[in-house]
Amino acid sequence: MEDQMEENACTGKTARQVYLNSLEVVDSHHETKKARLTPDSEIHMHHSANSIDQFKDISGFEDFKIQSGGLILDSEIPKTIRAKYYNLCCSQRMFLHDHLINGLSTKLAVVMISETTNISEAVRSADVSTSLHHLECWEKTLKAFEDLGMAVGFIRNRLHKLLEISREAQSNNESKMTVRAQADHVSGNLETTTLNVEALIGSLEAEIETLRWKNEKLGFEFRELARAPW
Repeated sequence: MEDQMEENACTGKTARQVYLNSLEVVDSHHETKKARLTPDSEIHMHHSANSIDQFKDISGFEDFKIQSGGLILDSEIPKTIRAKYYNLCCSQRMFLHDHLINGLSTKLAVVMISETTNISEAVRSADVSTSLHHLECWEKTLKAFEDLGMAVGFIRNRLHKLLEISREAQSNNESKMTVRAQADHVSGNLETTTLNVEALIGSLEAEIETLRWKNEKLGFEFRELARAPW
């Protein structure tokens, strides 16, 4: 699982690099879009409504065609990825790539669709032991995609919540290590009386147990959130 996550993270770096290389192509369009007077929220609602209406015509995977810039990209994406992406789109009842900005290269569109699918799968397979680096890498990659028009806000929202849980669990682990070091120090201090040692060790062990219980609860909360349907 960790190897798969590392691979996904590396793919995210590739996607980010393609994104950076494509900035010259989309820069003028992006600046024009930012200058429009229509609020982004209204644009998003309008685009979402159009995409949902179009998606209603899809009755199954065989009808699902991935198009961008007037081109069908199905041949560029493995069927397994397309099937998972179809399910992801079905969960939101819309084409997630439907509003990628004009002028985007086909290569970047394929990378974004594939990596969005991979990240969505990785998020649902993650647990509280998944490194913060991986979670943050996925979130940054999706943020770059969202800036280019990919509808990945629902995945980012879940990642934000998972990051909060993960950071709290990491903080608890660090506190537990500190308390354990204190307990070891007390046990090895010959100047401390036996009575005091027993009292301090008991208190520290109770604190460690509390932290362990908190992390078990956080682990359960993390898994429940990560594995929930999109």
